[in-house]
Order: sequence, then C-alpha cells, then structure tokens
Amino acid sequence: MTDVLVVGAHPDDLELHFGGIAAKAAADGLVVVGLDLTKGERATRGTAEIRAREAEASAKCLGLAERVQAGLPDTGVSHLDAAQVKRVVEIVRRVRPRWVLAPHPEDAHPDHREGGRLLERALYFAHVGGHPAEGGRHRAHGLLFDWPDAGTRAGGFAPQFTTSGLVVDISAHFEAKRRALECYGSQFGPGKGAEPSGAQTRLNRPTFLASVEARARRWGELVGVDYGEALVFAGAVAYTEPLTGLFGAHGLGQGANA
Repeated sequence: MTDVLVVGAHPDDLELHFGGIAAKAAADGLVVVGLDLTKGERATRGTAEIRAREAEASAKCLGLAERVQAGLPDTGVSHLDAAQVKRVVEIVRRVRPRWVLAPHPEDAHPDHREGGRLLERALYFAHVGGHPAEGGRHRAHGLLFDWPDAGTRAGGFAPQFTTSGLVVDISAHFEAKRRALECYGSQFGPGKGAEPSGAQTRLNRPTFLASVEARARRWGELVGVDYGEALVFAGAVAYTEPLTGLFGAHGLGQGANA
C-alpha cells in the first residue's frame, strides 16, 4: 500500500508542483511513490535517457520509495485514450495509493491538464471490477490537485479553485525540493547556442527557479510560514479519524489572513 502517489506529466513536474509535500511526507514516514506519465522525450532540451537519470537522482533527494514511468506519449497525453487509461489504472491497482496528487485539470499545459483528467478517470475505473486493466480493484481515499495561481488558465476556466485550498507547510523541506529540482540540469541549467541541448527556454531563464521559490513563499505567506505548497479538490473528502487530528493543537490551522 502506498500512502501518497505524486503525479507529474513529465519528469520534473512532480517536483515543481509537489516536491516539498513529497519530501515532507517521506520524512514523516509515509510511503511516497512518484509517477511520471511521459518520459519528456519531446522537450526542447534533454533526451529521455538524460531525464530518466535526472528523475532517479531527484527521487533520492525527495525520499521516494519508488518512481514509476508510465511511458505515455509526450505531447500526446489524453484522458480519452482507452490504452492510456488502462495503463494508469494498472499502475494505480499495483501501487494502491491512499491519496493521489495530480496536475490541475485546467492547467495551461495540455499534457498537464490531460494528466489531471486522466488520473480522475483512472482512479474511478480502478475500482470498477469489469474494467479490463490487470490487477485487483482499488479505491483511493482522494485526489488532490495543484492549487492554480490567479491569472492562470485554470483561474479563468475554474475560478472556484483559486479562492480556497489547503496549504501544506514545507518550510523544513524546501531545500529538499530545491535539491531535487537542481538534478534537472537539462531543463533548468543555463542554455547556450542554438542546439537542442543548449537552447534557451522559459525553464532555463535565470529567474525561473527564483519564481518557483517565490510561489512557495507566497503560499507560505498565506498561512504564516516560510514556504508552502497548495492543494485543491473537487467534491467531498472524508475524514474518519479522531477529531483531535483535525481540530486539535496539531490539526488544521488558520491562514495568516484569517
């Protein structure tokens, strides 16, 4: 049984969206598994082989128990592709996660938003006995998405998801997130020249990783901590444990603006 399955469309996405939560969960003794939907083979910089090595190194920084590669087509992730749904259902049935963190289904990147929708679909069919995917039925406790920023595509198409959410304090684990991201030299390293391996992209601008830190600081500021990562969900989430875990001294806390 996996406690948390952390999903990214490409190697480096789970680190960008949920790296601090993954590191915190692993440090807390939870079993955390990463899932990359694609190998990132169509990226402007880096090859699938290079990115696989980077992902392996990053997984060690975060403390992942396993990192799974779904092998779906980069630039071609689709929640309506039956073969892709079957592949992800089989992964879900094998790793059996309690909770799943996935890209927002209205993310600006087509692979990201299709990835979020694909996980919604796969998690539903994972507990349908007649689905043709291999493995025993499994029902995850819940699916949580990356909280989109105001001004993003998600903010325009799903404004209800920009108003409230859950911010996780990752202050003690932001350095692990930073180290994990630094493993991706092919994506975030300085680019020189016109060759694909050294092309200039949005990701290797000197300010990009600084913007990742600024985002984490912004989420943290909302709840009065140094760094945060934020989650949203659609529908109901069940809480069945003693209420000391929810309302007690170490339960949910108010935001700094409350």
